[in-house]
Parts: sequence; structure tokens; C-alpha cells
Amino acid sequence: MRFNQWNSVIRWEFKHPTPLLRSREFLWNEGHTVFATAEEAEAEREVILKIWMDVLKEYLAMPGVLGTKTETEKFAGAVASYSVEHLLPGGKAIQGPDFHYDGQNFAKAFEIAFIDKDEKKAYAYQNTFAITTRELGAMVMMHSDDKGLVIPPNVSRIQVVIVPIYREQNKKEVLEYAERINQKLKGNFRTFVDDNDAYSPGWKFNNWELRGVPVRIEIGSKEIAANKVVAARRDTLEKTSLELGDLDVTIKRLLNSINENLYKKAKTFLESNTHKPKTY
Repeated sequence: MRFNQWNSVIRWEFKHPTPLLRSREFLWNEGHTVFATAEEAEAEREVILKIWMDVLKEYLAMPGVLGTKTETEKFAGAVASYSVEHLLPGGKAIQGPDFHYDGQNFAKAFEIAFIDKDEKKAYAYQNTFAITTRELGAMVMMHSDDKGLVIPPNVSRIQVVIVPIYREQNKKEVLEYAERINQKLKGNFRTFVDDNDAYSPGWKFNNWELRGVPVRIEIGSKEIAANKVVAARRDTLEKTSLELGDLDVTIKRLLNSINENLYKKAKTFLESNTHKPKTY
């Protein structure tokens, strides 16, 4: 039997809540599974841990150390606990998603039994595993810089923001070009056209950098004349001139590059700060 639950949790047993990392109320995804044999239950561990590692790498661009918790740190009641531990830029570690093999401990305590194939009473073997919104807090701390958020492309609400640069005399032409680009991209990416007249282009650039949007596209008269756009990536702040013809292909490549770069940068930091002690 497999149960998967998404729910919010209220906790009262601690002081000093920290937004995203340890809040009074938070959302979690938790799995509860029940098996007839220990072999089936333990086989699930590799499946779930692979899912966690894939989600961390492909969506959050977060490396981590995967391993077994010590006896004193394992989940109370579990036979063994496994977790992904992250290293944050400030030098502190934080636990990521986890998996607990509970064996028959809870089954015997709460009479979770069944009739097996030999028609005898048997206690079930159980697993529990979870990931919470704390991962978003760790993601913010791991990737962001002095200019604001840096959000990996696969979890960014807006992946590509289009900022048209115009004066009154060329406004119509530039906005039409911006919408043309938007129509070209929005089938494959989450896009937004910032055509708000209340703010200058420079203000908008800073605003979208602060929000961590992965790619910013800038367009003005020069770009229209050349049938191109200027793309600025949030992770390195580099700007590149891109052809309009194969823009959807180059943007996909650019977003993949951003995710890979964020992951590689964080992994390099993790590895360079991992040491094996030889003496006390």
C-alpha cells in the first residue's frame, strides 16, 4: 500500500521561526508505504532517494551529500534514516529530503497486521519519506547574490521576461515586436512582457534581477533593425545577441546552461569545503 500526501503542518514546539527554512506553518509532501516483506520495503529506498536527487539536480540545481543518519540523529522509531545534506554559502549545513525505513517498529506498536500467503498473522514493514518547502529556503540561500534572488529555470514562475525599450515615436513598433517574440516563445516557456509605462527600462532590469528571473530579453530599435534580441542571463549577468529565427532553440539551450551552471557552482563549493578528518 502506498499513500502520498500534500498538506500544511502547524508546529508549536519551537521558538524563533525562520521564513522558508523553519516556519510555524509549512507545506510538505510525505509518503507512507506498507509492505509484506522487508525486502520490498528496503528496495523502495533506492527508488525514492533517486527521485529526491533528480528533483534537486534538475529542478532546484542543488547538490548534496546523500547518506545514512547516525543512530542518534535518525528518525525516532526508524530502523535506519537516510537524507540529503546541503552545504550553504555561509558554511552551515541543512538537511534536505529524507527516507526512513521503519521495519516493523510501528506495525508492532500499533497492531498494523495482515494475513500472509501462509494464512498466518504477520506484521507489516513500513517506510516514510518527505520533502518540504524548506528546500525553497535552501535554494534561495544557495544560489542568490547581492542583486537578489537567482531562481533555477525549471521552478521559476517566469522563465523569460521581455522588456521593450521605446520612446513615444517608436512605441507601437517595439511593442509589436515584443509581442511577436512572446508569441514565438510562450508555447514552450513561461514568459511575461513588461510593458508598464510607469517605470524606466533600467528600473525594470533591476526589478527582474531582484526577482531572480532566469532570462531577460531586451528589445529596442537596434534589435528590430537587425531582427535580433539581447538576452541577459541572471546567473552570470552576461548579455548575448540572439537571432530571432531560432530563438526558441537558443533560449532552451540558455535555460539548460543556467541550470547546469548553478548546479556546478554549488557542487564545486560543496566539494571544496568537504574534508576528511584524520585525527581529533
